[in-house]
Amino acid sequence: MRDCAVELDQMSGDSFKEHREMAPARVSCVFNFLELTAPTAAVYLPAEYDEVIRHLAQALKPRTFRPAAAPLPPAGPTARQDTYYPAARTWKIAVREIGADWQTFLDELLTQAVERRVISLQIAVNAALPYLGAAVSAMRARGFFLGGLLPRWFGSDGLLMQKVLGAEPDYARTKLCSQIAKDLLAFIRADREAVGR
Repeated sequence: MRDCAVELDQMSGDSFKEHREMAPARVSCVFNFLELTAPTAAVYLPAEYDEVIRHLAQALKPRTFRPAAAPLPPAGPTARQDTYYPAARTWKIAVREIGADWQTFLDELLTQAVERRVISLQIAVNAALPYLGAAVSAMRARGFFLGGLLPRWFGSDGLLMQKVLGAEPDYARTKLCSQIAKDLLAFIRADREAVGR
């Protein structure tokens, strides 16, 4: 198994009956993955995350990496599936296709996240899109930061971007086992600082 992503503040500590004393602390999750067959789709890498994503993919099957340098598409809608967990105050969105409405989509998503009192907002974006770099730039401008690599999430790989609303993540209480996950968390923390809150 390879640690590929860290999802910050995904659920409330009091959701674990054996750890009620953790409330109101939030629990982060590590996503790990075992790959048995090689992927067929190229992985488009935003410049900001080129090195870290290549590093995360080292223990997986070989991939073809390309720079995600194309502009956002001039037409078409953004295609998404989402799951909202009101009790956990977590909202997960999977974006298979990015459309011309991407900027508006992000603004409306953030407005709705505030209205829902979401703490952990996670967007998995299809990494087979050549304009992933422009999409990520728009997300970073709104305070989204890296979560990691989601191998085969769409059949093709996904890139996890996330935003924590309302509070500073409790990095000191985040328990990680592997050095890969620890290094990734350090990158995530620096990336969050870089994009602002």
